[in-house]
Amino acid sequence: MFSAGRYLYYRGFYIVKNDVVLPNFDRYNIDGEYSLFVHCEQTIKEVKNDKMKLWVIGIFYNLDGFQLEDVKRFEDLEGILYNTCGRYIIVVLCDKEIRIYGDPSNSMSYCYSIKSDVVASSSKLCAFLSNDMEKSDIDRIYQQLGLTKGFGYITNETSYKDVFWGIPNFYLNMLQKRLVRFFPNHKNPFMGLSIGECVLEIQKNMQKQIHFLKSICSNIVMEITGGG
Repeated sequence: MFSAGRYLYYRGFYIVKNDVVLPNFDRYNIDGEYSLFVHCEQTIKEVKNDKMKLWVIGIFYNLDGFQLEDVKRFEDLEGILYNTCGRYIIVVLCDKEIRIYGDPSNSMSYCYSIKSDVVASSSKLCAFLSNDMEKSDIDRIYQQLGLTKGFGYITNETSYKDVFWGIPNFYLNMLQKRLVRFFPNHKNPFMGLSIGECVLEIQKNMQKQIHFLKSICSNIVMEITGGG
């Protein structure tokens, strides 16, 4: 199924219990039992302190200037994610719990298996690593109803029976195979603002985003969306 091509699951990632090493993927030890594998051409940042370990896959920037090195608990991380930009997945180990956080627009997505301890950047890769390629009924149901998948399914189901997509504003408790909503939360300072005040904050944040993006790339394409 796999070849040695550099573009196989290009800039993808996966988390597994055993060492299934695909060509051109680099390994990062999570806890001695689980490993994170990231494509060699994907951007990744590893942060460790005495309380937790985390890996940011992709581009992450906090508009308030908070640094991930200051994060000591899950709550610390969730308290700064409300005001970030980028396209990223964050893998966190803290208190023997592994959580997966996606970006607010779900522009970098992930899938997880409900039958095995596998998370991956694509449904096909997740199903393969889970050794469970059984198809779900969702494609047949869509066909019967005359619907097209278009940009995705209405639910977080995939074409594989036991593989599901992550959801924006939810984190995945990997070992419990459970999605938990974490946003909005009480630390969001925009909750009490008027519409006019929110517009001004959006303007400021857009300027910060553009300034950051100009610092890392020459051509900028920005999505206009409220979610994935």
